[in-house]
Amino acid sequence: MDSGRCAAGTCLSGPVTLTRTEVRLILDRHGLRPKRSLGQNFVIEPNTVRRIVELAEVGLGDQVLEVGPGVGSLTLALLEAGASVTAVEVDAALVVALEEVVSRCPNADLRIVGGDALTVDWDLLLGNRAGAWHLVANLPYNVSVPLLCDLLDGVEAIGRMLVMVQREVAARLVARPGDAAYGLPSVKVSYHAEARIV
Repeated sequence: MDSGRCAAGTCLSGPVTLTRTEVRLILDRHGLRPKRSLGQNFVIEPNTVRRIVELAEVGLGDQVLEVGPGVGSLTLALLEAGASVTAVEVDAALVVALEEVVSRCPNADLRIVGGDALTVDWDLLLGNRAGAWHLVANLPYNVSVPLLCDLLDGVEAIGRMLVMVQREVAARLVARPGDAAYGLPSVKVSYHAEARIV
């Protein structure tokens, strides 16, 4: 990637998502490894992030919230689609790496917020315009269910969510009465939204 390919909040030509090799190099350069305590997992497959963006149906000017951007693989794909991205990252070391990665697109419409998604003031961060935001994220395992339940309960600014989670978490979120995975998260999701696995 070169910085000359980015303008007006979007990258103009060629793939901008990170390759496996680039992700490894960034992690090595910053001395980073996924932290179990934070449930971190980094997306390293460019086709996966492109598919997530396609399924999320976000495009030019859409306001996107990304939780747990890591080193920015999905972030870059969202920016390439023309979205306006607010990325919330709890790990300060990853914030530094993410800033380096996205500096390649200096005109991208991106705001990086260092903070814990479980305690951030969403009204302050997103405003209160109902349904104006999309959540698109590869969620850390240990916060996925509580975060989604909290967002469904109290953040009206988010009108649509597409999240990548472990298969068993997805089964809990979309379960119906009588399903083995049915429980409180299933009830909460079905109360607030229509959910499906894509």
